[in-house]
Amino acid sequence: MKVYETIVILKPAADMQEIEKKVEEKIEDMVRQKDGKMLNVEKWGIRKLSYPIKKLEEGYYILFNYTTTPESVKEIDRFLRIEENVIRFLTVKIKKEALEKRLNKEDSTVKPATAETPVQKEA
Repeated sequence: MKVYETIVILKPAADMQEIEKKVEEKIEDMVRQKDGKMLNVEKWGIRKLSYPIKKLEEGYYILFNYTTTPESVKEIDRFLRIEENVIRFLTVKIKKEALEKRLNKEDSTVKPATAETPVQKEA
């Protein structure tokens, strides 16, 4: 099975948690139907778009990393095209090593503050 990465931009709405949950569950179901596996889900939250899309200035970003078959990716793309709350999406095939490197890098960059860490005061 190959490793894929899908980024989805959703319309910001009052019931954002419900919409986000629906999209996330649907993608997870499609991946698991073909014996795939969800590797990572990152919710980036609402961000300003670099240019208006469908007259919207902001979008809610979600990043999915998963392993599955190419047929399953086609089904996911079809679902995202039909889903009315999706502004844009992009699915790419990535190398497993690149994903592992990125995930390890993220883990190592987040270090908890300790008592030995000096705190700089603003002048």
